[in-house]
Amino acid sequence: MFTSQQLTTQLHERGTALVGTMRKNRREIPNLMLRAGREDVGRTEFLYQPNRVLVKFVPKYWRTIVLLSTAHRKKGVAADNGKPVIINFYNSTKIGVDMKNQWIYERTVTRKTRR
Repeated sequence: MFTSQQLTTQLHERGTALVGTMRKNRREIPNLMLRAGREDVGRTEFLYQPNRVLVKFVPKYWRTIVLLSTAHRKKGVAADNGKPVIINFYNSTKIGVDMKNQWIYERTVTRKTRR
């Protein structure tokens, strides 16, 4: 949620790596990385910039996942699940806000309607 190109630059200057998801409405993400249709399901695109990699993965035709990483330099897709290596790394190391949001979404006590 707080991942940005400016943050990666500041962390790179301090010698710290970052892997995080980005919202699709960020101005920093090129439009060509956001288009996804039915034919793109399972497709992975990489955009290399100085000191960072932007990854787009389309697991379903209505869903696009965008990650920004300063810790990875190579393209790679896992053979077992077809996801990019960067996404598998992110999923294995995510803590804090992302885990809390996932837990809240799965265990909500709110009702769907007020009726």
